[in-house]
This record gives sequence, structure tokens and C-alpha cells, in this order.
Amino acid sequence: MARRSYKTVLLGDASVGKSSFAVRLTKGEFSDNTNSTIGAAFFTYTVHCDSMAGQTKLQEGDQNKLLENSQQSQPDSGRRPKGLEANYYRSGIDATSSYTPSGNYVNSSSYEENIAIKFDIWDTAGQERFKSIAPIYYRRAACAIVILDISSPPTLQHAAFWVNQIRVANNNETIIVLVANKIDLLGSTPETVQTLANAKAYAKEHSIFFVETSAKTGQNITYVFELLSQEISKDPYRWDKNTAVNPKTCSKALNIDPNSSTKTSKSCCRYL
Repeated sequence: MARRSYKTVLLGDASVGKSSFAVRLTKGEFSDNTNSTIGAAFFTYTVHCDSMAGQTKLQEGDQNKLLENSQQSQPDSGRRPKGLEANYYRSGIDATSSYTPSGNYVNSSSYEENIAIKFDIWDTAGQERFKSIAPIYYRRAACAIVILDISSPPTLQHAAFWVNQIRVANNNETIIVLVANKIDLLGSTPETVQTLANAKAYAKEHSIFFVETSAKTGQNITYVFELLSQEISKDPYRWDKNTAVNPKTCSKALNIDPNSSTKTSKSCCRYL
């Protein structure tokens, strides 16, 4: 089985839940007392894709296919529960963009059925004073997870800033997922409903992936990486930017042990 590493960055304002997202992913836990990240924290996550056969093409306009496929497996604390919306946008591609999310047939010369995809993930600080050093972490990233808080409308505006920065810095050669976090708060205030609707519209307009998550309940957390894995596996050489990172050289504001738990799935991918 081929094993490849892909640099991935978490971006978003302070308190949108980036560190809680990371802890839920790696430990399956949630804590309200996660300390603010200083600089950046590093951790890894691996998805073993045993067979992506039958999932190499999505029909144009079929935004629910991934959702339907995933509902065939039993949910756990990190999987997407049945009925939770997760949109897959491909329409309205910017003519200047060199990257079209999905919707394309797989290049058979580069596609690998059995591949272990290792995400080298940087959890960046969201405070304004650290914004100037963020490019150090997202430069040459294969994947970017931009997180907003649906209970805080300004975080969507700032998420749009990060999307633009990543595209400019990496010449549109980064897979971007816009994550609407704290979905467990949906309906608690009118702002949550409106912010979610605006986030969906933004993702569709700018042709990026969009997923609703809750670090508190675990909804859709691992699905974000399933989505990225499916996209990478279509052309792993394209996204292999030789950006493997040595965790010993990074700043660890979070004490995350990626080996603390192992999760398996009945679907095409299993998670470590």
C-alpha cells in the first residue's frame, strides 16, 4: 500500500473551535477549556483507503451522493449522523482557477486504489497578532480547512479572507474545505441560521467544499478528512508537494497524541 503525506492547515478566528476540532479528531473528546493556540500546533491523521472503486466520479449536480454513500455505514462519535447535511459544491468554477473540485474523471495513470493518506496538520493561532506568521504554515499546503463559527457572523467574513489568501499564496493549488462549526448551536439564535445560509452560499459561489461540523458532538469531523482523501486519491501525485513535516521542529501548543485512539469504519476508508 502506497503511503503519502500531505500538508494540511487549519485556519480561522480564535474561538471558532479549531483546537477542539483537532482534539475531537485525534482523541474523540471534547473540552470547553482548550487553551488558545500559540503560533501553531502540529498533529497527524491517517486515512487508509483500501478501495475507492465505484467512487471515482460524481455525476454533475448530484451534491448528495457522498452523503448517501456514507449513510450506509454505522455512525460513531466522529462520523456524520444520518440526515445531517454535507454539501459538495462544484458549480460556478472561477475561470482563472486551475483547480476544479471533483466532477472530473480520474486520471487512470495516477489513480491508486490502495493508498494510505497521512495528513500533516498545522493548527494555526487565530489571534490577530499571529496573522502575519500564518503564511509560514499554509504555504505549499495541499489541503486547507477553513473554520467558521455559525454563532459568530464575523468569522465568515474572516474565513473568506483566509480562502483568498490561500488561493493567492498557493496559486489555486490547494484543496479547500469551508467548515461551519458549532452546528449544535443551529437555531439557538437567528444569527446561526443566517450565518449558515451565508456560508453555504459563499462556498457554492467560490467552488469550495462545504461541511457542517460540531466538535462538541463529533458530527462530521472525520468526514472532512474522508472528503479530502477521496479528492486526493483521484490524483495523489498532483497534491504531493514534498511538504512532509518533522513534528520535532514545530511548536506544540496542544498536547495531542494521535495514537491515543483508533477508529475503524465499514466504508472504503478506515481511520487511525
